[in-house]
Amino acid sequence: MGRIERLLRGAPDAALVGVRRDAHAAPCAATLRQLPEVFRRLERPFLLHCKSGADRSGLARALCVLHEGAAVAQARRHLSLRYLHMCRASAGVLGRVLDHRSRWLEQGPSGIENWVRSGYDPEAAQAGFER
Repeated sequence: MGRIERLLRGAPDAALVGVRRDAHAAPCAATLRQLPEVFRRLERPFLLHCKSGADRSGLARALCVLHEGAAVAQARRHLSLRYLHMCRASAGVLGRVLDHRSRWLEQGPSGIENWVRSGYDPEAAQAGFER
């Protein structure tokens, strides 16, 4: 049993929702499609957590604020050095997901769920980072 599960055992009203993610690769579209549904179901406030609390949780928070209608620039703040996200390290690929979203928006306004269904390309995000 992990540390978070042990903490939640004593909180009877707490729910644990797991979304598996790799910090060193662009998330697959299926993972990103899960998140809006998770965000809709969660009671506020909620805790986002990953092993280090910088990269995967930062991307999840960025996608959450995008889902709530924020601009990409505002979402990008959650993947920043302030939260210990190192954009030049291997986990920097997660920031490329937001770059991909920005390029998609150049075509016109589109909700995050539409982008994930129709326009998100994890291979392009990964390739853009590796260059």
